[in-house]
Amino acid sequence: MAQEIWDSEIMPKIVQVMSSSTPLTFAEHSAAYTAVYQCVTSARRADETRRELHTLTGKFFAEHTKSIATGAPGDDAELTAYYDAEWDRFSKAVKVVDRLLNQLNRHYVQRVRDEGNKEILAVRNLAFKSWKSNVFDILSPRLEGVNKTRVDAVRELLASEELLDEKLQGMRLG
Repeated sequence: MAQEIWDSEIMPKIVQVMSSSTPLTFAEHSAAYTAVYQCVTSARRADETRRELHTLTGKFFAEHTKSIATGAPGDDAELTAYYDAEWDRFSKAVKVVDRLLNQLNRHYVQRVRDEGNKEILAVRNLAFKSWKSNVFDILSPRLEGVNKTRVDAVRELLASEELLDEKLQGMRLG
């Protein structure tokens, strides 16, 4: 069930948010939010559906962040500007996706974490973990040659359990 809703109603909107400069219309946002709500509050196999939706979200962020790292310029002189531009786009989009998937956080992530499973992350933290693993950790050796102090500061921020909005701007390297 979650896969069908993900493929038809949720993922296309997340792709639009993450990859486009065209924001979602109110109607598009409402439709996707409603699809998430119905998916996570459905009584039929609710836990399985919520878990699957969370897994699909994690896979999406992993694939998306890998494509960002793959698109990095070969010239280290251009890398910091590329990293900062992609970080700005990514972090702003993640805020929108986190709101879009708020019901997943509320009905699944929060409950599972309250039960002691701290490996399940809120949507925004799932996204930032993917960024760290698939973009920062891959590009940081090249970026250290430009500004090791800033790279170390960003590494420390990424190690925190939760990145707060006021810390997001501190993730820039330039």
